[in-house]
Amino acid sequence: MQIKYSVRFEAELKEIFVFIAADSFVHAQDFVDTLKSKIKDIPAMPYAHRRSLKVRDSSIRELVFNGYVIPYKIEKDSILILGIFGSNMWEYRS
Repeated sequence: MQIKYSVRFEAELKEIFVFIAADSFVHAQDFVDTLKSKIKDIPAMPYAHRRSLKVRDSSIRELVFNGYVIPYKIEKDSILILGIFGSNMWEYRS
């Protein structure tokens, strides 16, 4: 199964990276590297993470990592990473 990253995810991850890097570039790079490693594990067990709290579709799942929620869609031959947002956000912007 191939992993695809949405444009939205890439933009949001870049914002998070810049925010963390303002304090420590090393921590920002470690955050991104560890997150991408967790994402690479998704195809082995795509239904292991919780169902989306916002969408009633069992193919939409959420990886929770370091206080961030990473929603993804399980497609026929791929995993589409939709975005990334803080778990304390009240509403996911679509």
